Amino acid sequence: MTSNPLPSKGLHLHHTYLKFCKFRKISLLGQRKAGTVGSAVGELVVSVRDEVNKEVATGEEGEVCVKGPSVFSGYKDNPEANEEGFMEGWFRTGDRGSKDPAGFITLTGRIKELINRGGEKISPNEIDSALLEFKGVIEAVSFGAPDPLYGEVVHAAVVIKDPEDPKKMELLLKEFLLTKLAPFKVPQVFYFSNDLPKTATGKIQRKHIASKFLNTQ
Repeated sequence: MTSNPLPSKGLHLHHTYLKFCKFRKISLLGQRKAGTVGSAVGELVVSVRDEVNKEVATGEEGEVCVKGPSVFSGYKDNPEANEEGFMEGWFRTGDRGSKDPAGFITLTGRIKELINRGGEKISPNEIDSALLEFKGVIEAVSFGAPDPLYGEVVHAAVVIKDPEDPKKMELLLKEFLLTKLAPFKVPQVFYFSNDLPKTATGKIQRKHIASKFLNTQ
């Protein structure tokens, strides 16, 4: 949404800059907490909210939303983007996360990247992290694949050092993941590759990974 035109007047802080400015660079009273992106400072208010704009309980996951004088007022000549991006005065960052009792924010992924398996919202970051714990896995990216029964199911692309027989490796990975994840989060299909496509800056984009491997089926 940050590609939409901003107002010609007023403060133009989009959410990416906002997160770096308020979370990653500065934390409450100079304190830091490992595994979090920090806490809000100044007049910025951060709230983790559900799909109907109610604040979730401390520790529960939802969409990270912000409000305050440093948050821009809206996109220029784009009512659809404003309707999507704002909810009763809260700017929706598009990030999924949680807030602890001290106000520190933990980000768990992008809302648009969540895998919706029969109504169960699955964070691909959680699956990626579990896969990377398996000995020999160099890179791992999970994503949602269309499914006639559940809407989406979990697939994963994996780069493994010294790969063995793919069928044997898939069984080993599934057995390992069942010790780390709920069964419905374990990928149904694995794609083994020598490398994963990256952007010009060396980043992996989940949607590009999904497109590449789903189109090869």
